Amino acid sequence: MQELELTVERLIWRGRGLARLESGQVVILEPGVFPGERILAEATKITRDHIQARCTRILEQAEYRFEHPCPLGDLCGGCRFGVLPYQVQVHEKHRVLHAEIRRALGRKWSRQAPDAIQVFSSPENWGYRWRGQTEVMHGRPHVKSLGSQENLHCPSCLLHAAPLARTLPGICRDLSPGRYIVAASPLDHRVLPHTSREWLELPLKNFEVSLLVRPGSFFQANWRLNQDLVKYVHTRLAHLENVADLYAGAGNFALACAAGGHKVLALESDTGAAKGAMLAAKRGGAAKYTHPHRGSAQYGGHAGCAEIFPSVPDPGSAQKRCRQKPAVSGRDGQPAAPGMDLLRCGQHLPRPQAFYGGRLAYT
Repeated sequence: MQELELTVERLIWRGRGLARLESGQVVILEPGVFPGERILAEATKITRDHIQARCTRILEQAEYRFEHPCPLGDLCGGCRFGVLPYQVQVHEKHRVLHAEIRRALGRKWSRQAPDAIQVFSSPENWGYRWRGQTEVMHGRPHVKSLGSQENLHCPSCLLHAAPLARTLPGICRDLSPGRYIVAASPLDHRVLPHTSREWLELPLKNFEVSLLVRPGSFFQANWRLNQDLVKYVHTRLAHLENVADLYAGAGNFALACAAGGHKVLALESDTGAAKGAMLAAKRGGAAKYTHPHRGSAQYGGHAGCAEIFPSVPDPGSAQKRCRQKPAVSGRDGQPAAPGMDLLRCGQHLPRPQAFYGGRLAYT
């Protein structure tokens, strides 16, 4: 394939680099290069619109780049930004997010994109993940090599929180070969693979309530940062009585809002996540549990109320429940883009027409 000498202009979606040939043709580079770096790259695919390439050599590196602290850092692809100071990482990801919002809105609406986006930085640079994925081979944890199916032995990942990193090798000794999600509780540090049917407790310290999740269910892996996000959302919705949490998951925002005094409509199509939310509400004493009805389960209490739908309700029920036009918070714990799915506080839904597949259709 053709070798190219390029200067990286900026980062784009998924951390890829963008560069241009002298002709102006766009070159999209695999993650691992950063703005201002001069590199040699090998073209891997040539299309009519752009060239895809991977860096083969850095001729002039960015002044802020340093050696990756993990020996597998250049191989596994799990933390390609690990060669940058953390505040530089945040700055670059912020630029990518802002550009992608404008691109997604298109020419007609991009002018309405916010000029500034509030960014919540992680309290910890490393050791912040309470949930991760591992490949088990010969009773040992591995990660996939970037761009291939090769397994790399990884006895301790720097991204994992200490209890997860410490316990993972022992758990893998008892697992059959294959891919596993492994999660830990920030409360009691218990670690479980996704094959377990036990519940993990995840405390929302500002609301005196804990989520209950099974290790295979989604939750915000960066749990300390999640506390800040939930507090922020709750504060922004404080003036509202009714809140709808679409894709509520295990109740990350819904339970906090209910505990804080809101009337909450929470929708979730994953029955396991919804069950955990209902159990957490009952156990926390902030809600009163009632029996499921037509695929839904309802709970409410003195501090607030919520409704969890393990399956999609019928359109007529949806219309009745949403006539109050609540404000909306988005998917429970969207990674990398805090507030991306959160509609402007106080913004009301148009008249709902139907719920379909967990999504709200409206005119």
